[in-house]
Amino acid sequence: LDVLKGATGLLPQVDFVQVEVSMNRYNRFHVHFSAMEEFMSAAGFHLFSVHGQHFEARGYPVLRRADPIFINARVVGPMTGIVTER
Repeated sequence: LDVLKGATGLLPQVDFVQVEVSMNRYNRFHVHFSAMEEFMSAAGFHLFSVHGQHFEARGYPVLRRADPIFINARVVGPMTGIVTER
């Protein structure tokens, strides 16, 4: 996340960003997904896909980390007809 924050001026030129994030509160070795999603959304990106899902060590059925891919809203264009409020 710190690297992306340092590259804020370059992000408008980037189409896709793939990162590795924590998916639960027990994994303190990665930035949590919610913090990354919040930053990327503010930078004009949408969640595109999620790859590389890994569970906690020792067989715990808890998702440890994943590799989300974000797409620049510039590439997507205006998203019309999508419900954004309830």
